[in-house]
Amino acid sequence: SAKVHRLLEVKRNIDEPKTIDDYTVLVHELDGLKVEIIDGM
Repeated sequence: SAKVHRLLEVKRNIDEPKTIDDYTVLVHELDGLKVEIIDGM
């Protein structure tokens, strides 16, 4: 749902980002929903 998608926040740290390191990624929590972070592809 849209509520879940809004929990992920991605912000640019510089004007022209080139790599993932140029971003800040935040994961917010929703009451009753456990956050699971999966690293890798």
